[in-house]
Amino acid sequence: NIVSAATVAFCFPTCNRRFPAELGKGRPCLNYHIGRCMGFCSGKLSRGEYMARVEGVKRLLGGDCVGLAKELEEKMNQAAEAMDYERAASYRDSMRAVLKIRDKQHIVASPTTEADVIGIYADDAGSAISVLMVRGGAITDRETMFFGAEEKINPSAIASLLGRYYTLRGFTPKEIWCGYDLGEEAALLEQSLTGTKLLLPKRGEKRALADRAETNAKEQLLHRRSENERQNGFLASFASFLQLEVVPERIESYDISNSGDDFITAGMVVLKGGRFAKKLYRSFNIKESAGQDDFAATAEALRRR
Repeated sequence: NIVSAATVAFCFPTCNRRFPAELGKGRPCLNYHIGRCMGFCSGKLSRGEYMARVEGVKRLLGGDCVGLAKELEEKMNQAAEAMDYERAASYRDSMRAVLKIRDKQHIVASPTTEADVIGIYADDAGSAISVLMVRGGAITDRETMFFGAEEKINPSAIASLLGRYYTLRGFTPKEIWCGYDLGEEAALLEQSLTGTKLLLPKRGEKRALADRAETNAKEQLLHRRSENERQNGFLASFASFLQLEVVPERIESYDISNSGDDFITAGMVVLKGGRFAKKLYRSFNIKESAGQDDFAATAEALRRR
């Protein structure tokens, strides 16, 4: 995912702090100490430096890998000449990450191309819509949306969905190439997406990319179904092993962590439908059972849960 790659390239935080409002208002966490975050909360970076990194991420998402890498190399050399080796190393790592992202991208159109390519696949069991994001002539990211059999695919529904999608995303490219004929809905959608041209490719590289997006939608949908079948098989065997009457839709697992006798925590991990649901994870600071064994701490966590 290009967003995740950009976060790593510029050592952006993945915590819940709000920047730049919280610049310098905190203490660096483990990610800072292992080199996965610049420690924006530490106060070592100014607002200007933070915004410069934000601009770098925006350029990376826009597909300007080559120009960005050259600029980072220049900053690295300048920092090295000033004997600011820590900052030079940071620029070097970002430059290498940007070049790594560039190497993974495949040029599919002219260097000035900025377009989203929409591919749609549907069968009796459901459907999928794939969005290939082409920036600077390369596919920089992709996104797939899945729908059940009860959700009908037709021009009106697709136009409505794309309208909501771009409204929530807050950004529309110069062009949208959609391999699915939206008919009269196309003009209405284009009118709602100010400054964006909606095209129905019929030949050449645009048609090839539209076909590629459709193939991607099909592959993603079939892969998702295969994964669901595998997970359902796992849950069924798990239920049989534990002699459960029904297949568990939700599984919670608890683990006790000790840091001396005074600081004990219980971590809760959740699986829904056989998949890890990280947003539902919880932790409990053990108070009543402090100083006792792990069984007492587990009992407290379960009681409070």
